[in-house]
Amino acid sequence: MLTPGWQTTRGNKDYMMSQVQKNLKQMVCHDAEFIRQCRNHRKLAGDLVIVGFTDVFMATAIGICCMSPNQPKRGYGGKSGWNWK
Repeated sequence: MLTPGWQTTRGNKDYMMSQVQKNLKQMVCHDAEFIRQCRNHRKLAGDLVIVGFTDVFMATAIGICCMSPNQPKRGYGGKSGWNWK
């Protein structure tokens, strides 16, 4: 069964946040909504707390993780090649 998308867990959310934080200084962002949604993330007693919408932020964070050469080793193994017929 094919299950598309990125399953966000406690483990990989920390990884995503660290990748966004690492790349944020280099980013040129033309999307005000992304900036708004970045402000929705708070650290409270060592935990990440989100107040508000995060769809644009999460899409950007997943994109940053996928472009990073230091991707985690776990994830979709998949098969190579396609049968288009």
